[in-house]
Amino acid sequence: RTTSAEVAFRTKGLRTWRRPTAKAHCLSNLLEFNLRLIAEILAETEVEWCLIGGLADLLGLSRGLHEILPYSYRSYDDKAAESLVRVLHGRGWQTISVLEQEATGRLATVRFLSPAAGEAKASTDLLFCSSGIEVETVEQSEAIEVFPGFTVPVARTPHLLAMKVLAANERDRPQDIADIQSLLRESSPEDRKTTDQLLSLIERRGTNRGKALREEFSAFHQGF
Repeated sequence: RTTSAEVAFRTKGLRTWRRPTAKAHCLSNLLEFNLRLIAEILAETEVEWCLIGGLADLLGLSRGLHEILPYSYRSYDDKAAESLVRVLHGRGWQTISVLEQEATGRLATVRFLSPAAGEAKASTDLLFCSSGIEVETVEQSEAIEVFPGFTVPVARTPHLLAMKVLAANERDRPQDIADIQSLLRESSPEDRKTTDQLLSLIERRGTNRGKALREEFSAFHQGF
């Protein structure tokens, strides 16, 4: 049994533009294609979801994957999650790894390889019960045009910050620290207040991975 996944997160505040290379352009096309594919499947299965990660080249990040946080309002549980996984398998998506949330015993994350990935190895993560604030993240997401003419629900800054603080580890994940600082520079006082409330929720739900999240966040945002 493993702990819940630690993942990269997407926000407008982390965008750093650079002229894309030919390789980056190909990856961007693949990411758009994969996202459109999975968005269509999620719509067909009536799953409510939002995008929380990846789109690396478009955002100036080094990672080449999506993280999609699905949530069904009607009957969301592990049975529903496993049903969605079976649907994806039936469409040619291959499972790379499965992670469980230790504190709750719930299915946390399933990482897939798209049927269109080829040699690019661009993966797609579905997060079901990783941080403990999946419901709030989906319900409060905002619609953003991530590709020309293609708008999807995207997690808001406070939820990204809360999940980043949960995942952050100075030794193994130094990029998370830089991402938190970038998010804080783009955040408002209200964003930081909401982040603190979300971290309190994570702690109360027991999905804080043994971390004093509010204390860590307080140390991060001093000076902002």
